[in-house]
Amino acid sequence: MKNCLFKFSKLLMLFVVLFSISTVNAETVPGSLIMTSYASGNIPVSFPTTFRVKKTSSGKYAYCSYYAKRPPAAGVLYTNHGQITEKGINYILAQSNNARNDGDFFIYQTALWVYMIEQGMMPQPYYDLTVFRSTLYATNTAAANQIKSLVINARNAAPVDMSAPTIKIDNSKAKFTYDSGSKSYVYGPITVASSTGNYNAALNSAPSGSTIKRNGNQMSIIIPSSKITSLTTKITFSVNTSKNVYSAYCYEPNNGLYQNMAVPYVETKTASASKSINFVKNVSIELDKVDEQGKSISGAVLQVTDSKGKVIDSWTSNGQKHKISNL
Repeated sequence: MKNCLFKFSKLLMLFVVLFSISTVNAETVPGSLIMTSYASGNIPVSFPTTFRVKKTSSGKYAYCSYYAKRPPAAGVLYTNHGQITEKGINYILAQSNNARNDGDFFIYQTALWVYMIEQGMMPQPYYDLTVFRSTLYATNTAAANQIKSLVINARNAAPVDMSAPTIKIDNSKAKFTYDSGSKSYVYGPITVASSTGNYNAALNSAPSGSTIKRNGNQMSIIIPSSKITSLTTKITFSVNTSKNVYSAYCYEPNNGLYQNMAVPYVETKTASASKSINFVKNVSIELDKVDEQGKSISGAVLQVTDSKGKVIDSWTSNGQKHKISNL
């Protein structure tokens, strides 16, 4: 974007300015495209010369930053030179997602030009725009007031949030418990921190019939005990979130005679996180010391060790069965 006029930035005082983006489906930002232009008769504020509407070949409105150069023409290839970063320009272009017709386009395009002139971003010559600006500030119609309001808000605009969402999983306090009522093992609580406040959760590897129970920013994994077929079971689960993010990109022509263009998009940005855990099924056994007739013997010292000789449990028999749990 080194030659793109939209890259120009100035230091402005920051004020919080609220704006809305119409609900739109997520869009794919192309690396290059062809744009077109045509003369429009739908001019809500007097303009000193022929006003041309600019669109991408797919019919999406595009906005020019270099008034004195030629509008897009067939056969001129435009290449994406990166995101636009200037706050005021981003504000106006974010609002332009509400454009529904050529009259709306006129409002956002002229607001962009006036703002750029006032901020010293518009290269000379722009005589027609100087005449238009004088007409604009002397006009008190709804359309003229909308353009002036866009310019004023752009001056005080805060940076548009174009960041991706974030999401994290915290299972440091989670543990397995057995629910005798549902005859299931429950793993939780698992805490999910999502910057959007929303998230989707999925089990990527778990015994059949396993489910996720959600409660706000916490969730638990429910595993039917009848579906656990081995002593150790690996379980993988994941969470993800997404949000629609406004972004505008500068497109430069392969022929320097033509205008640089900006195209606003609404992209879906996502974030995800996952964890893997090992479920080890607890096994309990009951042991007793008996004589040849099967009668319990008291006073015998007994030990149970693992395969490495580590003592798991030791006791002295008392004529009752001895239970060892959590094996």
